[in-house]
Order: sequence, then structure tokens, then C-alpha cells
Amino acid sequence: MTRPAPASGPPQGPRCRIRTGCPSCTRGRWRVALPLLLALLSAAPASARQSDRQQPANVEADRVEIDRPAGVSRYYGDVVFTQGTLRITGDTVSLRSPEGVVHHATAHGQPATVRQESDTGTVVHAHASTIVYDPDHDRVTLTGKAELQRKGERFAADRIVYRPSTGRVEATGGDSRKRVQIHIEPSDQKNAGSGSGAQP
Repeated sequence: MTRPAPASGPPQGPRCRIRTGCPSCTRGRWRVALPLLLALLSAAPASARQSDRQQPANVEADRVEIDRPAGVSRYYGDVVFTQGTLRITGDTVSLRSPEGVVHHATAHGQPATVRQESDTGTVVHAHASTIVYDPDHDRVTLTGKAELQRKGERFAADRIVYRPSTGRVEATGGDSRKRVQIHIEPSDQKNAGSGSGAQP
């Protein structure tokens, strides 16, 4: 069944907290299979924290549209998507989750943000105009005033691709010919400072 196009005006109705269902949602009768109990995913590529994809997923938004046959849901208005240590926010977020498993998420915002913790405890923070989370291909793509920060490093570029399982970062300046900016902090600031101030 074809779903109506999203309303062009501001979101209407009460704020939804999408977990096991939302009888008061403006979309009427529907139930969302969230939390998404992600199991039997041993064949999936490892993410920044391998247990994240096995955790329940929750979404908060002002309005939601569900296309259950296609396995696609779209959320509008201060959207917050969480799953384990993964947290994605945006003005709008689209999820592709056939059979209750999140395979793809796209967030748009001014900016959209993503945060995730690795198995070793390193936290990655990033923001951009558009964020595409693709766990099946071990990839987070940030486009439009993108910036990614993790311990001791900051990357700023028009487009950044981050590989959670390996920590690999690929950054490009884009069509605007802007240069990629990278800032790296010394691993031991104290020693670095004492060395630079040593007397002959």
C-alpha cells in the first residue's frame, strides 16, 4: 500500500517514543517491532562495539511513517536513534530494518550527529549535514561540513568515510576544492612540553 508523502509543515501531534508501539501516533494504527532484538548476526561485519548490533534499538521522534512491506521507517523532528553505544540524531532519520534488523540508517540535520564507543573504550564523535550508517558494509559516511573526532585526532572535510571495525578514516575535500584538515595531539603532552622547554 502506498503511504502518503510526508507533511511539508512542522511535525504535528504528540512526541513518539518508539519502542513496542505508539497507539497515540498521528499515523494511526501501527506497531513497531522495536526494541529490535538483534540476534543470530555472527556473520555480520564487526562494528565499533561488536555487541551494539545485538542490543535493542530505540527511536524518539515527533512523527513517524512506517512502510512495513518494504521494511522502511521514516522519523521526523528531533530524532534520536540509539542501539547499544551507538547514538544518531537528526532532523530526519530513515531506517531500513526488514525483519526487525537495522541494515541502514540515513540522518539529515543541521547538523546530524553520530556517536559510538569501541570495544577498547575509544569514543568517536562526528557530525555532518548527512550521515549514512551502513553496518553491513562496515561504513559510516559523513557529507557536508563533516567533522570526526576521536582520542587525539580531529578530521574536517566535505566528505569523511569511517570504518568502525578497523578505525580507518578516508577524507576528501569535495567539489568545493576545500582542503582536508587534520589535527593530531601528541600522545604525551607532558613529555612533549618538557622536551621543548629544556635548556641547553
